[in-house]
Amino acid sequence: MTEHHHRVALGSLVVLAIVGLVAFERLVPEHGSSTPVTVDDATLAFRGPTTAPGASGASPTSSAGTASGALPAPGVYVYATTGRDSVDALDGDHHDYPATTTITVRTTACGVTQRWDVLEERWEEWSRCSAGDGIAEVERTSFDRFFGQGQTDVSTCTGGARPVDAAAGTSWVATCARGGVTDTYAGRVVGTEALLVGGTSIETLHVRVVRTGPVADDSSSVDSWYQLGTDLLVAQRGASATSNASVIGTVHYVEAYEIRLGSLQPTR
Repeated sequence: MTEHHHRVALGSLVVLAIVGLVAFERLVPEHGSSTPVTVDDATLAFRGPTTAPGASGASPTSSAGTASGALPAPGVYVYATTGRDSVDALDGDHHDYPATTTITVRTTACGVTQRWDVLEERWEEWSRCSAGDGIAEVERTSFDRFFGQGQTDVSTCTGGARPVDAAAGTSWVATCARGGVTDTYAGRVVGTEALLVGGTSIETLHVRVVRTGPVADDSSSVDSWYQLGTDLLVAQRGASATSNASVIGTVHYVEAYEIRLGSLQPTR
């Protein structure tokens, strides 16, 4: 279960470097493009033909206990957001995260897909399934657009499931592989904590996931707070730094963000 850990391969940057800096400046006149995806945009997309049949009748929260009843209800969840990511290749590029982002939940055969729309230039989608008394992530897709060049990466994940209700110190390990690169994710339950959502205090399970990979200097840690007994994300704080070899030298990617759920009721 990878949380929102994000690795950027930056293959498109190598192509841009080959054509040269002069051509690069002509192709990409503006750096730091950050185009928000509004709540209305996400809601209209959710109501489109990919919306799962019967989703509109689902309950917005789920009961504690087995993971099959712990998945979040379909809909668009709205999060207060702060954050930024950047790369230092060539003249550098970055995304400033908007004050509001959304996570759209849709049902699948084994569970749900959840898509975090940060910006048009930056989004992630992950597939999670019920696994005994926990939630297992089976696939993740990440998209970034730097220097006007978009890149989509798909990872397949296996290993331990994150518990939805467990004692502090409970741990699990999962791996995700993409393009010959395998990352290991070590998770640990920090404990239960009460958080306010829309003025209502709810119990959450605080978990921390740390990623290790083939590059020794890479670092990534994500703290997440889920409604106790469910996979409904209430808050998350993440920070990562990765290094990627290229023909122009080592390229560094850095991200730091925080998100906080505004209401237990999704829009549909």
